[in-house]
Amino acid sequence: MASGHDLVFELKGKLPKQVALSRMASYMAEFATLIGGKGEILFSDVREGSTCIAAKVGKGGSVNQSRERAVLASRGSGPRDAQKAFEKICQMSQEDNLPAKIRANSAIILHFPTPKLVRSALKIQDYGSLTGELSGIVRDGKAGVKARIRPLDGGPLIYCTADEKTGRELGNYFLGFVRVFGNGWWSRSADGEWFCDSLHVESAYKVNNVSVSEAFKTMRELDVEWSEDPFGFDEDVRTA
Repeated sequence: MASGHDLVFELKGKLPKQVALSRMASYMAEFATLIGGKGEILFSDVREGSTCIAAKVGKGGSVNQSRERAVLASRGSGPRDAQKAFEKICQMSQEDNLPAKIRANSAIILHFPTPKLVRSALKIQDYGSLTGELSGIVRDGKAGVKARIRPLDGGPLIYCTADEKTGRELGNYFLGFVRVFGNGWWSRSADGEWFCDSLHVESAYKVNNVSVSEAFKTMRELDVEWSEDPFGFDEDVRTA
């Protein structure tokens, strides 16, 4: 049985005996790469209920380091091999229509994008916007740049292009959060949601990725006169 010191990769919806052995091996290899690093990743257990693959972290590493490595990869940062493993598992779980996650005991470390994100055949080209973390940007050798953006919802990386002028502007926001506008390709999921497949960026703006409470705190610190009843609630009560 898996212990509390294991990390467990779970595929929801199929028993281990319902997953082809070669496919299971591919999942295990990518899982090992995702949580690997300094420590050796050792097989611990396979359990039913869903397909649950448990792994131990051997000498030279720790569960906390492996957890951090996986979370960073899901955000488009950290070691490149871990990012590739995360993207591969996303692709495989979507192809198999199986939600996937990593957990330790009952705590969920991260969710992989769920099967509802699988792209449908319907695609359109249109002007739109995309918000996320600019995790990579390079010259493409054609007087422009190629960039990759991780959406705020943690979905797969979206690859973008831009001309040289816009590319220089994008470069100022590397490893930060941006909102970009431009023409791109969009796909509709099975439940009717639209997702960006690629985008040619025409303009970019910095975005502060903060919580609602932090945003209100910042607003309160502005040197302005704040009304005790800015939305007129008291007036509504008096006239009701």
